[in-house]
Amino acid sequence: MVEGVLLVVDSVEGPMPQTRFVLKKALEFGHAVVVVVNKIDRPSARPDFVINSTFELFIELNATDEQCDFQSIYASGIKGKAGLSPDDLAEDLGPLFEAIMRCIPGPRIEKDGALQMLATNIEYDEHKGRIAIGRVHAGILQKGMDVRVSVLSFLVASLVSFLFMRSSVGFQPQKWKLVTFVLSVELRTFKLGRQSQIKHPGSHYHQSK
Repeated sequence: MVEGVLLVVDSVEGPMPQTRFVLKKALEFGHAVVVVVNKIDRPSARPDFVINSTFELFIELNATDEQCDFQSIYASGIKGKAGLSPDDLAEDLGPLFEAIMRCIPGPRIEKDGALQMLATNIEYDEHKGRIAIGRVHAGILQKGMDVRVSVLSFLVASLVSFLFMRSSVGFQPQKWKLVTFVLSVELRTFKLGRQSQIKHPGSHYHQSK
């Protein structure tokens, strides 16, 4: 679903047990990691200890040399500030967004391939019904397009009735065909669920791993 992650660590407490779990999963998938030391404005903040503890956690989890060379960002979420140094924060979160653009690779999509989209979450709208949220791995989605949705061991014919893209104010309807990373699709089928695969009409069933 993603190409990289933000690992948010408290500026006083450092890595917690849940930090180990989510970092382990991210490293296993080979994701790029940007470490965000949050609440850096607290008087008891100890950024050096937190960064060293986080680095040791990377080592314990058998991270690669490239993964261990992570970008560190210091931030105050409540103030909406971030920076490359705990003593020099910008007036906004610009350094954090710049780090995301610089350190996390863009999506890899086979634009010329047959449609492949994996639904990783389902939302419900009282007017539109079930809406699939997922990642497009290949191909193009278009409003009005015939697709096949994998349900258990079967492929069910369906129609893309609406396309949405996430914005700062929620999901925005899209009229034209899209080649994109993560989007939402309203399908005319009652069989839609998490891990459903949305495919080209000519596709055969294939069980995802």
